Amino acid sequence: MKKIASVIGPSKISAEEYRRVERIGEILADNNFIVATGGLSGVMEAALKGAKGKNGLTIGVVPHIEKRANAYVDICITTGLGTFRNYLLVAMADIVVCTGLSKGTWTELTMAFNIGKNIIFAGKEEIPFDNIMKIKEFDEFEQYIKSLI
Repeated sequence: MKKIASVIGPSKISAEEYRRVERIGEILADNNFIVATGGLSGVMEAALKGAKGKNGLTIGVVPHIEKRANAYVDICITTGLGTFRNYLLVAMADIVVCTGLSKGTWTELTMAFNIGKNIIFAGKEEIPFDNIMKIKEFDEFEQYIKSLI
């Protein structure tokens, strides 16, 4: 059975950050992970675009009931739950990859931490959580991902 990596992060990011998150999606797909996000813009789009570029399978867990998501979503899970869909996104994951912080991302990160998910923080910010793998370089990220399969 394939493992799911849920990638979380801000919906508004710079072009440089977009490319960095796209690379994270590529690494995950190259290592046979299904990549899941909230299915909308920013980090959500970049991670799925990277995964699709490597022929990976992608999931978008969207907050609305309509099947509206970014162009890189293969499976659209509609929830009608608004931001409460964040819990579904982290609960379904084998690993959670956090690539930056925003209000919504803090919520997802806290939920993932509280339910004991394996979390990789690949953002530039400092975070106050223990027991979270903090990674700054792609080589280190890729080696860690390979150790999980």
